[in-house]
Amino acid sequence: MNATQYHASKATPLNLKGAVSKSLLWDFYQSPFKWRHSHPKPESPAMTLGSLVHALCFTPEALETEYAVSPFDSFRTNEAKTWKADMELAGRKVITQDQHEEASDIADCVMNTDLLFRFGERDYEVQVEAEMLGITVKGMIDIAPKHTRSLVDLKTTSNIGDLNNLQRTIINRGYHWQAALYLDLWNTTTGEDKDEFEFIFVETTHPYEWAEVKLSGKLIDAGRNAYMKALKLWVKCVENNHFPRSIEGIQVIDCPFWAE
Repeated sequence: MNATQYHASKATPLNLKGAVSKSLLWDFYQSPFKWRHSHPKPESPAMTLGSLVHALCFTPEALETEYAVSPFDSFRTNEAKTWKADMELAGRKVITQDQHEEASDIADCVMNTDLLFRFGERDYEVQVEAEMLGITVKGMIDIAPKHTRSLVDLKTTSNIGDLNNLQRTIINRGYHWQAALYLDLWNTTTGEDKDEFEFIFVETTHPYEWAEVKLSGKLIDAGRNAYMKALKLWVKCVENNHFPRSIEGIQVIDCPFWAE
């Protein structure tokens, strides 16, 4: 299953019977009401770059069917507009030559250094799914080493900063949810007992600095508790066809200590 097919099989506000992923749970849990009434969002340039880097690193054979590098500088002419429409109709993402070159430089940094060497024999882009609480939950694991206790995910970022910055990034974007969910899906599917999760962060500007971090067991447990809470709420909302606002009813706001 390529990335396009993978994302197409996820649940949406118009199709609640699709599979549930970490990204869906994360968006849904912020406000079930907003998620239920949301519309598809266009992919941001940063998301396009990140997806392209992943494809170049892990599934280069899919580039020909999933992406189309534009031979045009702009899409003002009828010829360019027609070409773009044909590519999008064929299900391919249109990217510029500059985007392709930028992503290629980042991918070379990842694949042509010793970043992945220490994991030994490994598989890339492994889709896993399992039944949880009666619904299908799935994930796409970037790197699955065959002889370690870890699973690994690659993240592109504009700025790595320091360790505290990465900690905030992981928590604020729910990457600890992802770590726990992917470990649970992997172990349920394979019968193994992997219990470690690592992230490789690589910057999107030259010289493409990178950082490798491993989540503590405590942070993974926090992610597991949180995603399970979101999953239970998902099941309840779908069963009752009621997607509440993030704040329901009339709530009392007290005077905090610092305001006194």
